[in-house]
Amino acid sequence: MNFISLIKKLKDIFVISSNTIILLLIINLLSVYVFNYNHNSRKSDRYSKLPNVVKANYSHLSKSEVNSILNTTWGGGWEYEEVLGFKERKRSSKFVNVNSFSFRSSTDLENFLDELNGSIWFFGGSSTFGYGLADQETIPSILGSYLDTKVINLGRGNYFSEQENLLLMKLLKVGVRPSKVVFLDGINEKCSIQIYQNEMRSIFFKAQKPHNFSDYLFNIVEPTISLLTKVANRFALEIPKKNQAKNLHSINCKFYNKKIELSQVVNSNLKMRSDLCLSNNLDCLTVLQPFAGVHGQHLSFQDLNKSQRKEMKSIFSEIKPVFELHNALDVTNSLNHLNKHAFVDDVHYSFEANQLIAGAIAKSFKKK
Repeated sequence: MNFISLIKKLKDIFVISSNTIILLLIINLLSVYVFNYNHNSRKSDRYSKLPNVVKANYSHLSKSEVNSILNTTWGGGWEYEEVLGFKERKRSSKFVNVNSFSFRSSTDLENFLDELNGSIWFFGGSSTFGYGLADQETIPSILGSYLDTKVINLGRGNYFSEQENLLLMKLLKVGVRPSKVVFLDGINEKCSIQIYQNEMRSIFFKAQKPHNFSDYLFNIVEPTISLLTKVANRFALEIPKKNQAKNLHSINCKFYNKKIELSQVVNSNLKMRSDLCLSNNLDCLTVLQPFAGVHGQHLSFQDLNKSQRKEMKSIFSEIKPVFELHNALDVTNSLNHLNKHAFVDDVHYSFEANQLIAGAIAKSFKKK
């Protein structure tokens, strides 16, 4: 092969490769657009898919208002935060507002730090945040109206006692101080921070690995591969699995290859909390929350199946004695006299349920 023939052949290869890459990019863009369009269209009308017992708990709102709450609550997502793992992403709407500090409030930046000083800080998971509810329907907001004082909602989805302790420590470093600190815990208790940890390990590994051409090539086709995987999974999951357990938590924890009971982990976290509050001269109250499927009426087996109810009962039975040991306020019976469905999904309370829980907490304040 002479030099001219070689140049021509290389040119042909270059043209074919370039066209292939351009075609892949076009396919990727179309794939992402189609997936996002379908994904968003499925998410926009959440109300229609709700069981009737849940719709009844939204009777004070219109269909569009319920969809606005659900889409803003669940559509916000999380973002990375050092040590804590993740935090709520900022979002704003008529009913659901999360500020730049990832706390549920329409007050932002320095003004929010001013609000923290001398107010009641209320920590917890998504039940505290108020997933599925408007800002004024959350437990901290209702508690504030009952006590006629400022209560700051510091709840974040999926947070448990250890993360809440760390978040309290982080806020104290800023120099702001609360008048009282409340923690609503129970259903989220787990061995350790779990959300996105596998992804973080993968990213950490990639960050230390030098990039080569194959990495860049994979990045080009990755969206298409991801989309095809999701499509395949979607078709594979067409068989109804409404009553398949979600495996909410693992009762047996494992650290350095040693198995430890969940109750031991919870005990350690609550002991850390007591020491933290004592060393900083803080007035702290831990509250044991009602468990879906165990306390109050949960009439939707579509949202919470028998297996999940059994798991909830098992977790509650294991950790209740630990909360009692640490003098937690037990409000698990606060929903006993609510003669209707007390939830808006599998585990999150309705507005009426929140009123009863907040009332039980307020009652303990006044007694003290």
